[in-house]
Amino acid sequence: MIRDMIRTMRYRLALDIGTTSLGWCLFRLTPDNAPYAIIKMGVRIFPEGRVAKTGESLAVTRRTARLNRRRRDRLLKRKAAMERALINFGFWPSEEDARHALATLDPYALRAKGLDEVLTPAEFGRAVFHLNQRRGFKSNRKTDKDAKESSVMLNAISAAKLMYEQAGCKTIGQYLNKLHEQRLGTRARPTLNKQGGVASYDLYIDRSMIEHEFNELWQAQAKHPDNFNAALYSAAAYEKIKDVMLFQRELAKVKAGRCTFYPDEERAPQALPSVQRFRILQELNNLRIENNDGTQTLLTLVQRNVMFELLEHGSSVSFKDMAKAIQLPSTTVFNLQDAKRLGLKGNTTSVILRDKKLFGKIWDTFKRDMQDEIVTRVLAEENLSTLIDWLMQTTGVDEAHASLIANKQLPDEHSRLSSKAVFQILEKLTNSVDTYAQVIKQLGFDSQDNSEGEILNELPYYGKILQRSVGIGTGIETDTDDK
Repeated sequence: MIRDMIRTMRYRLALDIGTTSLGWCLFRLTPDNAPYAIIKMGVRIFPEGRVAKTGESLAVTRRTARLNRRRRDRLLKRKAAMERALINFGFWPSEEDARHALATLDPYALRAKGLDEVLTPAEFGRAVFHLNQRRGFKSNRKTDKDAKESSVMLNAISAAKLMYEQAGCKTIGQYLNKLHEQRLGTRARPTLNKQGGVASYDLYIDRSMIEHEFNELWQAQAKHPDNFNAALYSAAAYEKIKDVMLFQRELAKVKAGRCTFYPDEERAPQALPSVQRFRILQELNNLRIENNDGTQTLLTLVQRNVMFELLEHGSSVSFKDMAKAIQLPSTTVFNLQDAKRLGLKGNTTSVILRDKKLFGKIWDTFKRDMQDEIVTRVLAEENLSTLIDWLMQTTGVDEAHASLIANKQLPDEHSRLSSKAVFQILEKLTNSVDTYAQVIKQLGFDSQDNSEGEILNELPYYGKILQRSVGIGTGIETDTDDK
């Protein structure tokens, strides 16, 4: 009956969507679209999709199981690919029964023996297959953001390297063989703390150790004078087997959005020291001293620079301290000051990295371009070991400091401008007390920035108005508006 009525009348459906409910109301409209009668209404209640005590999503269990299934599938595919590679390059027999017989060989003993003695092709294949199954941990800093967990693993990895070096072993496999002969554990076993988290590992192996061992084994066999099968150790075989063993897919990178003034440039991270200084100078150049007669006084360049130095070395500075620094009464009021805003935010990144546990005083000895490069690496590098090595070689810090720097979380938001635009505007802001609006006019950017507002006869496509908030468009004029 309701369906027949709806076909011949004007109506509207109203929805009220909540986290645990869905309310709805269907009502009739007059010819002028005014509501005048309720046809039917109701509400559907459903349980919240989170655990009440912890607030954790109910999807976590399903997601964890799905990730485990995918990890298992990838392992099986990698094993199958390694088996095909070993057969194709002559290291393993093509008969399945003959390959199964190789499972009786002790892989730990072969991994140690192969460093000094000749292995048969099948024995070498067995050792490599074992490496392929336990290829070690490869950190991805973009997903492994738990600093405590990363620190525990890193400490265990460093300890494992130290242990096998002190034991006089060439590779981690040779060290594991010694443990295996003594019936000691060769797998990573966590020790839990009182809260149920991982406190330590008795052994932890990373991907670089496995890669080093594979290279040592390959070179030892390929160059051994008594190896009559040296021809099997070709460059093509090396590249293929190594690729199967060590390959790991890269994560899809999240687009940062496009610069307001240079659409072909990506937006710069907020954590860059240059972007932090850009923000500070932008606010200081907008700062005015409120006078008793209702007028405002601009800061002089000297006053502005004094305040800038305070904000450069502090995570935040109160307006009271800024007034004192430029020798004004503590009762001085600024135009940006109110009951909720008692100061300005400083250079967060430099304050963090200037900590004595990280770079300490040497942070200020780096040129500003170098500071930006360091922060860019810390934000972008996915491999923890690679980042630590780069920090040690480039900045001169030791491994302990490099580890702490690599695990330090920095702001991960983005500016609406690219580094190219920031540097151009920053130079003007640094050398004057001109406001941001004045500077972009001087640089000819004002036609691209409608921050002052604009009167239009009709509203344009909403994406053009919200592009600073959305920030995912191409910025190319020939593309469609929605793109």
